[in-house]
Amino acid sequence: MKRPDKKTGRFGLVAVSFLWAVALWFYAAEEMSSERDLAVNMSIIPPAGRFVHVQDDIGTESKGPISDITIWVTVKGPRGRVTAMGAEEITGRKVLAEDLPVGPLVLSISASDFSVPNQPNVKVVDVQPSNISIFISEARAKSVPVRVMSVGEPQRGFYISDKPWAVPEQVHISAAPGILEKVDQIDTNAVDVAGRNSSFSIDVGLESSAVIDGEKHEVYVQSDRVTVFIPIAPEPVEIEVVDIPVAVLAPAGARMLVEPSIATVTLRIRGPEARVAAVVASDIKVFADASHLVDVKVAQSMSIPLRVIPPEGITVLSGTYPASIDAKISPGP
Repeated sequence: MKRPDKKTGRFGLVAVSFLWAVALWFYAAEEMSSERDLAVNMSIIPPAGRFVHVQDDIGTESKGPISDITIWVTVKGPRGRVTAMGAEEITGRKVLAEDLPVGPLVLSISASDFSVPNQPNVKVVDVQPSNISIFISEARAKSVPVRVMSVGEPQRGFYISDKPWAVPEQVHISAAPGILEKVDQIDTNAVDVAGRNSSFSIDVGLESSAVIDGEKHEVYVQSDRVTVFIPIAPEPVEIEVVDIPVAVLAPAGARMLVEPSIATVTLRIRGPEARVAAVVASDIKVFADASHLVDVKVAQSMSIPLRVIPPEGITVLSGTYPASIDAKISPGP
């Protein structure tokens, strides 16, 4: 049997290695040159005291100011990375010059306005459109109150016992003409009170928009965070207290006799469970109020106010007792 020529075998090995090298080179070149188009939101930072509006082809301004605009960008990099990339991984930001006057402007957009953080092998190589017609308008400012928004329910047996409030209570906002005049308050981000059983405070952000006539409009808030206080207390309970004596409240030194038509009343009270449970009839003061009367010369019957003074922390439900009662007034000794 004839043995294979060593030179022929070596040539074949070299040829195969060369072909593999060429294939790998083409594969690597293809990997490094892969491109893809993505729709990316680019932030537009207007000059202080200004708003940016987009103009259409006939020069009509958008209804409200904008803070970002969608731009198509072309990214280039390794095939696998580019294929898996999402638009949210690309950052676009255009800071407008502070000395821009109010009026129309053609804004130039370039690849340098975009970056791909933490991806050094991926670059933005092209953008479309490269020019945008915008309009710079003047922003106006005023102070408005902060409205605290909450979601969820406190723990069973507890409730928000008073109106929540914010510090500061008012903030300065600015908005485009025609919008600012219609904004009368700014809302906080919703504060979650679910499961809470005591009052608390928390630092929260403010909404950056306001809904006017069913449409959301952007509002710039000078200070975008506030401290919110949410008062939470045990839910009050109600009980009925019977046989509360009715006393007479007469002017000092008056010469008359006041005889109320009733000697006792029944009242319904409300308050914290532990406090309500400890209340007895003598803790609640009820007066037939004749303090407005002068000396009576002739016996007569009349209606006089009923005054109720509950102990601290207890509320007497006003609908559970009469506002006035009949009494017989007679001259005193």
